[in-house]
Amino acid sequence: MCEDRKCVEEIVDDYLKSLLRPQSANEKFKLFQDNEEEDEEIDEKTVANSYLFTEILIKRILNADLDLDFIFEDLKSKLGNSHPIVIFLKELLEE
Repeated sequence: MCEDRKCVEEIVDDYLKSLLRPQSANEKFKLFQDNEEEDEEIDEKTVANSYLFTEILIKRILNADLDLDFIFEDLKSKLGNSHPIVIFLKELLEE
């Protein structure tokens, strides 16, 4: 669980680097949570970190001219439709 912005930035950078490594494409991407159970409720810290992750990710995408649709689909497949990051990105794409 990240406690500061720098930690979240490192997770964003690790995620973007993982997109460049084909051997890691099928690995499940862990994000902020140690527990893998889908039925477990998402806590406030996870939502806050997810929002921060999304903010940093968007900045990185714009600075590097990356394909937002591709990244959205990748995160959706790795995290699921109900993860806060996927929800935040979906709202941004719809705007």
